[in-house]
Amino acid sequence: MHARRRLLSGLLIVAILLLTATWLADMPPFEASEPVPDDTLVDDGLDATDEPPSDRTPDRRPGLGPADPPTRPEPPPAPPPSQPAEPAEVGPAEDDEEEPGTLEPLDKTVGGMDIMKAANKAVAWLRKKQARNGSWGDVRGAGSYGSLQPTTFAAGPTALTLYALRKAKVPLLDPSMRMGYRYLLKYHSNPASSMETSMVLLAVLATADGGKRSASGAQRQPKIPGKYRTWANRLVSRLVEQREARAWRYNLENRPQSLPAGGPEDTISTHLASLALLTAHGLGIRVKSSIWHDVLTYTSEQQKPRIVGAKPETLPRGFAYIYGHPVSDRGEPTGGATACGYATTAMAWYVLTTEGRRVAAWKQQNPTLALTTQSSIDDAQAWLEKHYTRFANPGKARGQKVNHHHWLWALETAMDLGRQKKLGAYGWYAEIATGLVERQRPDGSWRNDGTWEPADVLDTCFALLFLQRSARDVIPGSD
Repeated sequence: MHARRRLLSGLLIVAILLLTATWLADMPPFEASEPVPDDTLVDDGLDATDEPPSDRTPDRRPGLGPADPPTRPEPPPAPPPSQPAEPAEVGPAEDDEEEPGTLEPLDKTVGGMDIMKAANKAVAWLRKKQARNGSWGDVRGAGSYGSLQPTTFAAGPTALTLYALRKAKVPLLDPSMRMGYRYLLKYHSNPASSMETSMVLLAVLATADGGKRSASGAQRQPKIPGKYRTWANRLVSRLVEQREARAWRYNLENRPQSLPAGGPEDTISTHLASLALLTAHGLGIRVKSSIWHDVLTYTSEQQKPRIVGAKPETLPRGFAYIYGHPVSDRGEPTGGATACGYATTAMAWYVLTTEGRRVAAWKQQNPTLALTTQSSIDDAQAWLEKHYTRFANPGKARGQKVNHHHWLWALETAMDLGRQKKLGAYGWYAEIATGLVERQRPDGSWRNDGTWEPADVLDTCFALLFLQRSARDVIPGSD
C-alpha cells in the first residue's frame, strides 16, 4: 500500500514538472521596459535600495529630473594618442578609499575660523537640499536664442554641487556624494550641452584623491579612480566634439535654425570648458595644443580693443560675453566676463608654454601673440582693479541677470590661476570672504535674485567655491 502511494506521488511530481517546463517554454523572452544604464563605471557601493539620509524631503517641483528615459552610455573612447594605453582598472580598493574630509581655515589672518564655519554650514545646507533621486534640481530659465521653449539644464546644478562639495573635502563615500554621482551616471553620463559637459567633467575629475603620499613620504600625482577615469576620458572627447570653430557657447544644441545673436561662441562658456580641460590636463588627460591656441585667440577678440597709440602702456580693458553683441550687457565688458577672459587667457598661456617651462621658446615662436597675451592680461587686471566691488557684478545693470555669486567665483579663478594675492591695493580674498560670511543666510545658504533658478543652490555653490579657493590647486604653484 505504501509503495503504491509513493509511486503515485512520484508520478504526480513528474507531471507537474513537465507542465511547468512546457509553460516556461511558451513564454516570450524577457525584455526590459526601458533601457538599462550601465552602472559599472562608478564603483560607489550603492544598490537599488539605497536612499538619501532620512532628513531629506522629496522635491516635488514639476520638471525635476530627466525628461527622457535613461540611455545606455556609449562605449568609452580609446585614450588620447599622446597618452599610453592604461591597464583596465576596477576602481579604488577598500584600503585606498578616502578618510572623511575636514575643512580647515584657508587663511587664519582673515577670520579663517568664521570662513570655515560658513563653509560647513553651506555643506550641511546643500546636503539637506538634495532630492530623493540624488539630484539638486534643474536650471530653469527663459527660452534662449529666440526660442519660446524654456531653457532647462538638468545636469548642471547636480554637477556643480558635487564639484563644490568635493572642493570642500566631502568624501566620495558620503551618502550625498554617492547618490549624486549615481544620478549623473544614470541620466547624464553623456550631456547634450557643452555647459553641462563641462560641469559634469569637473565633477568627475573632482573624484581625484588629491595626491596621497607614498610609503616613502613622497607626494605623488593626484589619481582619478579607474572607473571615473574612463568616464572622464569620454567627457573630454565629448567636450572637444561640442566645440564650434574655436570655442564654446551655451545651449547651442537647442537653438533654432538661425544662428544666435553674436555668433556660436562666448567668453563665459569658454571659461568653463577651459577650466574643465585644464583640470583634465593636470590629471593626464590632454587635448591637442591647437585647441588651446584657438581658445587663446578667440578669447583675445572678446576684449575691448586697444586704442592705437594710446598711453599709458597699460589701459583698463575688460572682456565682454561676446564683444559687439547687440545687447549692452553682453556686448560690453562686465566683471564676470572679464574675470572669465582673464582666467581663460592664463590657462591657455600655461598649457601653450608647456606648463610655464618654455616661456621664452613660445614667445620666440609666437612673438605677436605673446605680446597680445601679455597686454591682454595686464589690461584686464587694470580693468578689474578699477571696477572692483564686493557686492555687485560690474557692468551689470539692475533688472538684468546680475549673477553676482558667479562673478565672485570667476574672480577667484582669475586671481588664483593668475597667481595674484592682491588686486592692486585690494586684498580680494579677505575682503570678499568677509562679505560672504556677513551675507550668508541663517540656514547656511546664499541667494541673489539675479540668478536663474534654483538660485539658492547655484549661489551657495559659487560662494562655497570662492571660500574654498577652488582654482588655487589647478595650476601648481598658484597658491
